[in-house]
Amino acid sequence: MMGVPTEIGSRIIEQFKHAFAIGPEPGRSDEVRELPKLLERIARGVVDRGLETPAVIALESVIPLNFLGSQVMYAVWPLVKMVADGVDYQEVAEALEDRETLRGLVMRIEELAAGAGAR
Repeated sequence: MMGVPTEIGSRIIEQFKHAFAIGPEPGRSDEVRELPKLLERIARGVVDRGLETPAVIALESVIPLNFLGSQVMYAVWPLVKMVADGVDYQEVAEALEDRETLRGLVMRIEELAAGAGAR
């Protein structure tokens, strides 16, 4: 029986360890990058309408799927480009590739809600 060479096998195992990881990517800092303008507007709109709780619950439930969402956005990009300005759309698609983007959006909604509650 022919076995997989140890070097190749260990490299494949290492890649699969991170492919389905839930936590932050290894070697990444904990700081959240700035949200694209569109996501900032979404966060402000959610807080202005008093929908913080449902929005946070919905976002927390789809965080594991954010990369898949970004890929779907790229797939429908040609259709969106026909009817809308794609600059913000492209920024959001790129941001969603990062696992921490939705967590950053949740944190921003919570910050804005805390600021609105303090008034």
